[in-house]
Amino acid sequence: MTTPALPLPATERPLGVADWLEAAFDEPRDQNAIVVATLQAPVAPLESLLDADPNAEAVVWHPADGPAFAALGAVETLVGSGPDRMAQIREQARVLLGRVVTRSPELGAPSPRCFGGFAFQAGWAREEPWSEFGDARFVFPRFTYARTRDAAFLSVALRSDEAASESRRRPFFDLAEALVGVLRSAAARGPHRAPAGPRTITSRVEATEAEFRALVEETRSRIERGDFQKVVVAGRTALSFAEPVDVTDVLSELAVGDSSTRFAFRFGKVTFLGATPERLIRVSGLDVDTEALAGSGDASRAAELFASVKERNEHEFVIREIVEHLAPLCSRLDFSNTPEVRTLRHLLHLRTPVRGKLAERRHVLELVSRLHPTSAVGGLPGPEAVRFITEHEPAERGWYAAPIGWFDRSGDGEFVVGLRSGAFAGNRAYLYAGGGVVRGSDPASEYAETRLKLRTLSTALHVAK
Repeated sequence: MTTPALPLPATERPLGVADWLEAAFDEPRDQNAIVVATLQAPVAPLESLLDADPNAEAVVWHPADGPAFAALGAVETLVGSGPDRMAQIREQARVLLGRVVTRSPELGAPSPRCFGGFAFQAGWAREEPWSEFGDARFVFPRFTYARTRDAAFLSVALRSDEAASESRRRPFFDLAEALVGVLRSAAARGPHRAPAGPRTITSRVEATEAEFRALVEETRSRIERGDFQKVVVAGRTALSFAEPVDVTDVLSELAVGDSSTRFAFRFGKVTFLGATPERLIRVSGLDVDTEALAGSGDASRAAELFASVKERNEHEFVIREIVEHLAPLCSRLDFSNTPEVRTLRHLLHLRTPVRGKLAERRHVLELVSRLHPTSAVGGLPGPEAVRFITEHEPAERGWYAAPIGWFDRSGDGEFVVGLRSGAFAGNRAYLYAGGGVVRGSDPASEYAETRLKLRTLSTALHVAK
């Protein structure tokens, strides 16, 4: 539902924001509605909103292409649990987004949407630091800051009962006015940069090289026995620092050097963030866009990566699996028979883009449920590989290597795989990395690959590898 646009306050006069919002919400509405009003805002770094309310839920979503977002607070939170958690979220969202009424839609601002994600495996986000995240959690934000190529917008969402009471709505309007001021100041400062100098680590807890290599040996022996074709095994490095980690610093550092999707999700006192190179799925109308990203190597050895039989075989597993799951839903599915080399800041990947047309409209979560976990993060055959992972990895993955992203009322959306990532709580950081084991994998090389993948966050943290 939409209504005509209201006059916008000039962005150089922030004192008009609260008064403008009063007018935007001063219209008859259904008692069950969620009203979203949008105004133009300064173009500023996304992470500048994170510190505006450190106790509120927060999101940063910065893809390599398309609109970018930062969100603060939640009007509604959707949660799911168990094996059908994706279907639960989809049904809750259908009801929630059906209540949304928008103001000023013709500004060109992106549509209202829910942001969140899922645990890698149901029941595998119970331990520290994942208890606030759970099997599935999405927020419909209170404040959403959206940046397109040429403009930026701030949206404010209120339930009808909140909008109907001056004493309840005014604090939100005042905060919106303050957020415009924060954005203006951040725009004037330019990109945030972390202070120079290494962070002091007070403790490090992780599997030793011998322990990780033993896990690879066990995995490889099961593959040679015929139990699997591939299993991706991962490890966790838990770091403690002398001082709390400023996640805004880390996010800013992650913006340097490659075209990954930067993300952050803060629930409770924990922030899950990273810079993932891997898109799981993007749906826009009938257009579908995904990729196979498997096979990794040092950034200085592109020719070796492309020539590696082991890495090419691992990549082929992922391509075949994606096509198998998507082809029945598509009228067309296009991909190359030869992968390209994707160059990132610290390493390389083999990549094959896959694009197609759906035969009919599908909610993005339906495709997420079909694709996750791909063999790039789980293995083949999928259920058996995931069972092995949950039985043998020493720490729960939580949302690491899991689908995270957004969707809107039409079912369009984008999800990535939560790689090159970690969870941060106060002065603690939990960093995750893994590698695919296939027939012929070398345990020493697999351990070296996990060290290489940890560089993304260890560099952003200014700590030793």
